[in-house]
Amino acid sequence: MHTFKFLLPVILVFFGCEENTLEDDSDNTPITEYPVYDIDGNGYDTVRIGTQTWLVQNLRVSRFSNEDSIPSGYTSSELSHLQSPAVMVYENDSSYSNIYGFLYNWYAVADTRSLAPEGWHIPSNDEWEELSAFLGGDSLAGGMLKDVGVDLWYPPNTGATNETGFTGLPGGWFSGFGGFYGSVRSWGTFYSNTPHNYADSYAWGLRSNSSALSHGIYYKQAGRSVRCIKN
Repeated sequence: MHTFKFLLPVILVFFGCEENTLEDDSDNTPITEYPVYDIDGNGYDTVRIGTQTWLVQNLRVSRFSNEDSIPSGYTSSELSHLQSPAVMVYENDSSYSNIYGFLYNWYAVADTRSLAPEGWHIPSNDEWEELSAFLGGDSLAGGMLKDVGVDLWYPPNTGATNETGFTGLPGGWFSGFGGFYGSVRSWGTFYSNTPHNYADSYAWGLRSNSSALSHGIYYKQAGRSVRCIKN
């Protein structure tokens, strides 16, 4: 069971009979001709959604942009109390990270040395909200962002169309103070760079059994996936 402090209320945005502007305002074909590379040489496709451009894959970098290694190899107990940057492999099994990317705590996300490739950054809470609003609100956005089918998602993968090309994947999470991994293939949560307070931060989520894009407040020790947005 997912462990979290509480979820923020979901604010639904309705546009009445207005037509969604996704097709009119955005070329949603991933740009594979010019991949973006992180400091480790991993390549990422990109996709434009409205006025934003996002990486199509979850981040899987092991070094900051200045080439400093992101600390790793901690036990679950150590991660639960850590207040410094860390990168994690889900249940220490690279077969997951090869598909779903790495998990990072919020201290790694907020570090000024930067996880993101040059010219990119971890999105703010406002930038996630902008993405959701462009897609018609939280209740609709999740399905439009999720990869389709049940090869990488557990059934039922409700409402998944991936019409944005975002190709959201369920990389699971590390619980933070609970000290355990969970929900790979059923839940993907993505950090924003926005703190809530000293102990907690904001993250956004996609679930197998929902077409909504959710958002909540989580311990900064928690391990989450990361998507980057262009500067």
